[in-house]
Amino acid sequence: MSRSREKKIRTASSASCGLRRNKPVFRRTALASSLSMLFGSVAFAQNVIDNDPFGVTPFGPAAGVGNTMTGPYAGRFLSGNDNVVTGFDAGQSLSGYSNVAAGTTAGATLSGDRNVVTGRKAGQRLSGDDNVATGSYAGLGLTGSDNTATGNRAGAYLTGDRNVVSGERAAFRLSGNDNVATGYLAGSALMGSDNVAIGDVAGSSLSGDSNVAIGYGAGETLTGSYNVVTGYKAGESLSGDHNVAIGNDAGQRLTGSNNVVSGWDAGEELSGSYNVAVGYEAGRSLTGSYNVVTGYSAGESLSGDDNIVSGSYAGYSLSGSNNLVTGGYAGGELSGFHNIVSGYSAGYSLSGSYNVVSGYYAGYSLSGSNNLVTGGYAGGELSGFHNIVSGYSAGYSLSGSDNLVSGYYAGYSLTGDDNIVSGENAGESLSGDDNIVSGYRAGRQLSGSNNISLGEESSESLTGSRNIAIGDRALQ
Repeated sequence: MSRSREKKIRTASSASCGLRRNKPVFRRTALASSLSMLFGSVAFAQNVIDNDPFGVTPFGPAAGVGNTMTGPYAGRFLSGNDNVVTGFDAGQSLSGYSNVAAGTTAGATLSGDRNVVTGRKAGQRLSGDDNVATGSYAGLGLTGSDNTATGNRAGAYLTGDRNVVSGERAAFRLSGNDNVATGYLAGSALMGSDNVAIGDVAGSSLSGDSNVAIGYGAGETLTGSYNVVTGYKAGESLSGDHNVAIGNDAGQRLTGSNNVVSGWDAGEELSGSYNVAVGYEAGRSLTGSYNVVTGYSAGESLSGDDNIVSGSYAGYSLSGSNNLVTGGYAGGELSGFHNIVSGYSAGYSLSGSYNVVSGYYAGYSLSGSNNLVTGGYAGGELSGFHNIVSGYSAGYSLSGSDNLVSGYYAGYSLTGDDNIVSGENAGESLSGDDNIVSGYRAGRQLSGSNNISLGEESSESLTGSRNIAIGDRALQ
């Protein structure tokens, strides 16, 4: 063969191989034009596939572009673009765009765009967009968008949008929008929107909207809306709207609306609306509405409406309405309406209405209505109506009506009606009606009616009627 003939053959052979001037020339082929980076056994357009010995099998030639898959079986059957999946079987059957899934089977069967799921089985079966789930099983089965779930199983099976949950099993089966749940099992089965639950088990089975529950077990099974409960198990099973419960166990089983309870066990079993209870166990089992109770155990078992009670144990088991009670133990067992009671133990077991009682133990067990009693122990056991009693122990066991008594021990055990008694020990044991007695010990043991006795010890032991005694010891 001639030298020229051999040269032509070599030149033709080189041309067919795409080599020119001893340099490789790559022709445009289906693989070259795809701009792929091939690290494994199979590659598609702009995909980066790990060369793990297990290999990767994207779904079909149109699986997507711009995906990065790292790990055994990562991205199997993936469909979408610009996804990053890392971990054993991560992103398996994932469908969507711009998702990031890291962890064993993380993001498997995920459907949506721009989600970030990190952790074993995190975001598995997630459906939605722009979610962030971090932790084992976090966001598992989540349905919704713009949610953030942090913690093992946090937000698993969550349904809704724009929720922020953190903590193991937090918002585990939450259903709603714009909720914030932080803590172990916080908001785990919460149903509603715009709620804030912070603390282990807080709001775990809460049902309602715009509630705030802070503390272990706070608002755990709360039902209602616009409630604020803060403290250990505060508002735990509260039912109602617009309530505020602050303190351990405060408002725990409260039923009603627009109540404010503050203090350990305050309003724990309160039933009613528009009540204010402040203090340890204040209004604990109160029943009624528009009551204000402040103090240790104040109004604890109160029953009625429009009462104002202030003081330790004040109005403890008060029954009635429109009463004003101030002082330790004051009105503790009071029964009636429109009473005003002031002083330690004043009106404690008072029974009646429209009474005004002021003083230490004043009107303690008073029975009757429209009485005015002032002074320590005054009217303590008084029984009657329209009496005015003033002075230490004055009218203590008085029995009658329309009497006017003033002075130390005056009318102490007086019996009768329409008497006027003034002076220390005056009319102390007087028995009768329409008597006027004034002076130290005047008419002290007088028995009769229509008598006038003026002066020290005048008519002290007189028996009779229509007598007039003027002067010291007159008609003694």
